[in-house]
Amino acid sequence: MFRHMHEIQSGRTSSISHETLGFDAQGTIINYKYNEMMTAEEISDRSTKLVTFLDLAGHRRYMRTTVQALLGYSPHYAMLVVSAGSGCTGTSKEHLSIVLALDMPFFIVITKTDITSPDQTVQELRQVLISVGCRKIPFIVTNSDEAISAASNQLSRKSSPYLRFKCNWRRTKPCDKVSLCSLTKYK
Repeated sequence: MFRHMHEIQSGRTSSISHETLGFDAQGTIINYKYNEMMTAEEISDRSTKLVTFLDLAGHRRYMRTTVQALLGYSPHYAMLVVSAGSGCTGTSKEHLSIVLALDMPFFIVITKTDITSPDQTVQELRQVLISVGCRKIPFIVTNSDEAISAASNQLSRKSSPYLRFKCNWRRTKPCDKVSLCSLTKYK
């Protein structure tokens, strides 16, 4: 979620971006239900459940902004986004360390699996997750049943699920951005 022109040009988030999804009682997203642009206040009023996404800076240069957001917003979950092309970089390990230090439940999303095989990245992540400092059980999610199981296991905080995503769009400029995103549940 890019907010500034330099973010669009570089492909790197440098600020905190918010996006709220509202759900009705049937679990349908209401943001797009009414053919109108809704404010966050209207989404909140019409929803029975809310999920707020915070897109935080993934580049080392903006680490302070990321840490301030994690401490200030106290999200319920963190999503670590890792490119299959870049693998588990030093920055992604730093972000993981921050999440572990905050004792925050997290999951990992591996992107760009349509461009390159995620196998090496999965192995790197597996080694990091089972290491002494982390001690998490990697759990690969490939379907909705496994997602439900992973969500249940998330409560114990002993496992850490990761998912693979294929993009159905192409960027005009290559970007192996690692970013830390947070989910917050309210109602």
